[in-house]
Amino acid sequence: MKKTLLKYLCMALPYNLIVREGEVLTETLESLKRVGTDSDCFVVNRISDEAPGFHYSRVKPILRPLSTMTEAEIKDLANVLYGAKEENVIEARHSCDNSVIMRWRENSGTQTSRIWYDEVRNMKHLDWLLRKHFDFYELIPAKLALPTTAEYNPYII
Repeated sequence: MKKTLLKYLCMALPYNLIVREGEVLTETLESLKRVGTDSDCFVVNRISDEAPGFHYSRVKPILRPLSTMTEAEIKDLANVLYGAKEENVIEARHSCDNSVIMRWRENSGTQTSRIWYDEVRNMKHLDWLLRKHFDFYELIPAKLALPTTAEYNPYII
C-alpha cells in the first residue's frame, strides 16, 4: 500500500497537494525543489537548502473523501466527462453503492451515467480528481492519508 501512496504523491504534486508531516502542513508545490530517490526512498526537498526534505512514509496527504463531492462538482464532472452543460444536468447525486449518478438532457434525449468512486474513466477524469484532491486510491481508509472534514479543510481559503 505504501507504493500506492508514492504513486498518488507523484501524480498529485503539481496540484498544490497539502501534506502533514507531524504537526506541520506543507503545500508541496510551493516547497518543491527536487523530487528524487535517496537510498530507495522518495524524497521531496524543500526550496531552502537548510530545510530537510521529507520521506513519503512520514507524510500524509490531506485528501477529500469522494463522498464529500458536492452536487455542483458532480455537475462539473458531467461536463468534464460528457460535455453536459450545467443547465442540462437534471440529476447529480451520490448513490448508496459508492457511486455518483448523473443524468442530463441532450438533443437525442436523456443520458445517464454512474461512476463508481474507485473508477477513473480517462485522463481528463484523473486530472479533475487530482485537481479537486479526492481520495480515489482509498488512502484514507488505509490510514495513509488524512481526510478533510467540514471543520477542517485546508484547501478552502
